[in-house]
Amino acid sequence: LEKDLFNTYSSEINQRKKKKHKLEIDIIELKEPIIKSAEISKAKSAIIKIQFESQQIQTTKNNNGEIIDGDVNQILNIKELWVFSKQLGNKSPIWKLVQIQEA
Repeated sequence: LEKDLFNTYSSEINQRKKKKHKLEIDIIELKEPIIKSAEISKAKSAIIKIQFESQQIQTTKNNNGEIIDGDVNQILNIKELWVFSKQLGNKSPIWKLVQIQEA
């Protein structure tokens, strides 16, 4: 993960921990990813945008295991665009996830 995205997720996880809440995500189906675009930026980075579509059940539970958000009987259709980046010329094969947005 890119630093800003990591910090965002880390902050959300820490907030749940303080409240003693637990987020559960059950993936029912994950469709074939679709490459939406690929380009090279002026900063000599390769950027690829991939659309992920899935069906999920998401619930948040309190310290007693009681559902405080979500519904185990509700299947959500999630469509997201994930943006990955890699500096050209870098020998590392690792791409960084720099952005996630609703598609």
